[in-house]
Amino acid sequence: MDNFIVDREILAKIIDSLIEQKPLDLNSSEELDSFREKNIKKLNDRLMFAVFNKLSEEEIEEIERLMDENSSEETFMDYMKNHGIDVESVIEKTVIDFSSNFQKGEGYAQ
Repeated sequence: MDNFIVDREILAKIIDSLIEQKPLDLNSSEELDSFREKNIKKLNDRLMFAVFNKLSEEEIEEIERLMDENSSEETFMDYMKNHGIDVESVIEKTVIDFSSNFQKGEGYAQ
């Protein structure tokens, strides 16, 4: 399991779509690439926070153990589901909130 709660390519597509929808004052491809990477990370961080915020300390320790063991994404998702966390709903809401804030010019990495 890597450090992305959602596949990095999916996060990149979300950020690319947001960038296409909102005019940005970026002067070079390097600035665009940097902006893109920062926001992929920022969105992932928000997703991680939203999901892990639903867990107790004990559950977080168990997830960390699973991550240290390089458990599969399926194992992670099963664990969350078995502990009453609807990860898909949390992710959907977080992406919608991030996208809305992005369009308003708020909450994204510069």
